[in-house]
Amino acid sequence: MNRTNIIVTSLLCFATTFPASAAFQYSLDTWMGDLNEVIGQRPLSHVIIPGTHDSATYGISLDNVGLAIAQGGDITQWANLALPTVVLWSVAQTLTVEQQLLAGVRVFDIRVAWRDQKKFWGVFYDGAKDAFGVEQPEGVQGPKGAETYYFKNFYTWHGAYSVKLEDFINPIKDFIDKHPSEVVILKFGGFINMSDQKYKDHEALIKKTFGNLIAYKATPHSTLNELVAQNTRVIVGYDNAEHAGPFWAPDNFCGGTWPNKRTYPELLGFLKERTQDRLSPAGDTLAKCTGKLWNTSTEITPDGDMIKNSLNIFDPNRLKSLYEADKTIDKKAIIDYLRKNNINPNVVTTDFMNADLARMIIDLNLVIK
Repeated sequence: MNRTNIIVTSLLCFATTFPASAAFQYSLDTWMGDLNEVIGQRPLSHVIIPGTHDSATYGISLDNVGLAIAQGGDITQWANLALPTVVLWSVAQTLTVEQQLLAGVRVFDIRVAWRDQKKFWGVFYDGAKDAFGVEQPEGVQGPKGAETYYFKNFYTWHGAYSVKLEDFINPIKDFIDKHPSEVVILKFGGFINMSDQKYKDHEALIKKTFGNLIAYKATPHSTLNELVAQNTRVIVGYDNAEHAGPFWAPDNFCGGTWPNKRTYPELLGFLKERTQDRLSPAGDTLAKCTGKLWNTSTEITPDGDMIKNSLNIFDPNRLKSLYEADKTIDKKAIIDYLRKNNINPNVVTTDFMNADLARMIIDLNLVIK
């Protein structure tokens, strides 16, 4: 299935309101307001919310594949082997941020990088050095018509650079302005190529974009009704306590919820273990996570061996992309497990979110408290 078909399939039910039960109906773009009678008085830590993992990666493509090589992780170590492979294993979402919002997504996972690069002769270079660390002489001109320009801005990334941060957060501001019943949570992390001043600049950009909509005083105990009444409907969190400043520090989110698994059976086993531990008075998660946002991650994390094997044309069972790996996950079975066991997953994040999956997640609010 190509990218266009994926997006079309994901958008099928955007404009239509479907019955979640005999008593409640809601639209995906206004579900928090539509279900106010059910979830309005619940603390955020008890509202079941769809979220996306690596939310901004829909913008990664071969046309703009500048590598965020400061990461040095399993994806980027194969960069010199095959740039298309980097793209195939970096893209985790196909819906744009606007489409994600319309599909019901309210929690966004955003990796941030300061990009200071030059594109010269069609190749990206960091500063005055090329990708191999070779100095580039000043004043060298490329062939006539060769594309040469600079990037100096905040970008989103995952292995490779994606869309500019401003191009990701501005549509969120527009959506919030037009949908006064909705609340969003922005989790910024994976900061690279940063300095103390760059963190201050990032903070200033977020404040400039969202202004008084930022919920500085919110806690995981805050209710949707409280946030809507105060019109502070944008919660901003950092994964870096040192630079969180006025925003949520990592201790508002429960740690230890990232599966870091390669296969669906391993992922399902982890989720069952952690959710049961969370509910058990004897479990170590209960005390650590009480009063915090809990994240139920339903994505596979590739490692270097998976990415390397994707290039093995002699393996008929190889997974050639993160999208193919994601298709091995039975997400409906995970949602069914949570519902049947009356487990509140709080924030459910996934790769390749679509409207149907978001609806299944939201529907859990009607049967789980």
